[in-house]
Amino acid sequence: MDSIAAFEERRCVRLPSDFREYLMAANGMAPPQDTDDEGFCFWPIERICPVVESNASAATFEDAVQYFIFADYLQWSWAYAIRLSPDGSSQNPVVIVGSKSGVPQRLADTFTAFVELYFKGWENIWIA
Repeated sequence: MDSIAAFEERRCVRLPSDFREYLMAANGMAPPQDTDDEGFCFWPIERICPVVESNASAATFEDAVQYFIFADYLQWSWAYAIRLSPDGSSQNPVVIVGSKSGVPQRLADTFTAFVELYFKGWENIWIA
């Protein structure tokens, strides 16, 4: 997918294989149904951005420049971000950003683990 290669080049990152496969297969949610029944919205690659370029209140946490938002809840009540690196490191945790505390909450060690939590039920990826 050309948009994935362009994203990696522009952002100087390498996507982990599970996140890459997801984007190739689904690439977010398409309008007009751009959220699921619970209000979660998975973004297309064209919208994915670093936390520091977003309006997230947690954009100042350590390593925020390495986290990229790929989904949000209820029109930005909070968002979900994955850590990306230039070398495609296996360290790609998923966190919630934008909470009142300003501290990201780690949800999963990988995108795959995050998706597994999502499919088990919204309460598994709900902000604490």
